Amino acid sequence: MKPTYEAPHFQKEGASLVAFVRQEISFLWNWHYHPELELTWIREGYGRRLVGDHAAPYHAGEVVLLGPNLPHTWISDSKSPVNKAVVVQFHAFPRELMACPEFSRIADLLNQATSGLRFLTSKPLEKLLKALPDKSGLTAWIGLMEILHHLATNEKAEVLSSGGYRHARSSKIVSRLERVIRHIDKHFREELPLAEVAQVAGLTPSSLSRLFHRMTNQTYVNYRNACRTREACRLLIETDRSITQVAGDCGFENLSNFNRRFQQSYQMTPTDFRRIHALSSF
Repeated sequence: MKPTYEAPHFQKEGASLVAFVRQEISFLWNWHYHPELELTWIREGYGRRLVGDHAAPYHAGEVVLLGPNLPHTWISDSKSPVNKAVVVQFHAFPRELMACPEFSRIADLLNQATSGLRFLTSKPLEKLLKALPDKSGLTAWIGLMEILHHLATNEKAEVLSSGGYRHARSSKIVSRLERVIRHIDKHFREELPLAEVAQVAGLTPSSLSRLFHRMTNQTYVNYRNACRTREACRLLIETDRSITQVAGDCGFENLSNFNRRFQQSYQMTPTDFRRIHALSSF
């Protein structure tokens, strides 16, 4: 299955509130930040979460609230078969509104979110989160307010990034890994041995291997192959190239290795993947 993004009808370019369902084969490293606040509810899947200078495993059932311009990424485990999240991005509320006594707890919550906050979902919270992507206009904003009020008054928060963290002083470890990921994303179609990538990070191969596994919860080879198989999915869907051509274009040395890796990732052969997708497009 190709990565899918299901967005509600109220999502518009420039909208101050965007809520969508993110469903992908795997969440790959995407270290980024943005001026909007972000609320993420993991519905299915598991892996590793990085927020500022914080790194820890994540599991289904957790909710994370992030303040503006706080770098973050979720990386699903290579063994996680389904990865699905509800993501809400919204601009900061007007100061005049947050100064009202009725909004004091939400204001405190959003101030604490500058370091990132993690919650576990309860049944009432899960109900509110499920309903939000289907709301529009003012009802969507009211739904978000209900969620934030519930978090502020009913749920215990875990602070993620350290109080002294600043994006401008991003840790040396994360910066190294960021360089490595950019290099892999650019060159995964090539042979790309571990020793070559280690030079990019200024580390020995064994040191990079340990760092990569500790930060992403998967091996370097698994991540590189995930990039290759994701690209193979795109080529199988968007082109009529032969399976052999697709394998070569994505960096696999031979067809048998490609078929084996693809089967491991998607529980079907590349031929079946192309056939099923072709049928579903009618």
